[in-house]
Amino acid sequence: MSYFLAGSTASVFWGHGGRFVIILLGVMAAIAGVAWAALLFSDLHMKSPMMATMSGPESLGFFLLSWVVMMVAMMLPAATPMAQAYVNLSVEKARGSKWISAQAATFLSSYLVVWTLFGLGVGGLYLLLSGGVVGGVSIGTLQPIVAGGALIVAGVYQCTPLKNVCLTACHSPFSFLFLRWRAGVSGAAYLGFYHAAYCIGCCWALFLVLFAVGVASLPWMALLTLIIFAERTLPHGLRASYVIGALFIALGASFIFLPEWGMRALGLG
Repeated sequence: MSYFLAGSTASVFWGHGGRFVIILLGVMAAIAGVAWAALLFSDLHMKSPMMATMSGPESLGFFLLSWVVMMVAMMLPAATPMAQAYVNLSVEKARGSKWISAQAATFLSSYLVVWTLFGLGVGGLYLLLSGGVVGGVSIGTLQPIVAGGALIVAGVYQCTPLKNVCLTACHSPFSFLFLRWRAGVSGAAYLGFYHAAYCIGCCWALFLVLFAVGVASLPWMALLTLIIFAERTLPHGLRASYVIGALFIALGASFIFLPEWGMRALGLG
């Protein structure tokens, strides 16, 4: 059992899950691939996949559907180490159980449910700002400043103790699960919720950046997905978060003090 206490994310590739882990990897890769394909198709054919022109409940429904697709595309790859660790630990604790696959599906589903609920709050804010005007000034004119401010906030948050605590939990999947373990399908749901809460604590500021720079921007989605994945899987992901924070602060300041450059960087000029 000692290998379960290893802090390295790479340790999830060593365990007794065998075929369960292989199946899990294949399913998660396929789902994430479909989500990215849907975002790319939407970007090519709908121009603005996350921006609804509707209003009211219909707009919120459209936003939530888009949000879930975006969450699957961006967060499922980052959740892979924790999901693998969950399967390996489940197999170790309940060898031969026919419920391993159901438990893994429940773990991932509960993880995505929490992110969807988080999206409800974000969607409400989005609807409030969907008119595109604040105080009579076009948001397009202010976007470099808004984006710069969001980058600075995210950069500062990258260096806070709360970010470090949440990222440490995500970066050490076996330790996280072993210390909070609950058996069965209900335990899988509990652990999925618990992991998602830490995940939101780790990544909320990055999604603030995404909304500030343009939530329909696939290049920014891809960049933030790589950042989230790297923080959780690289051996020095915790140190990398500080470097990323410093870069965000520098980039945000450049957007604020050089708005014309910010407009070009955001694809607005």
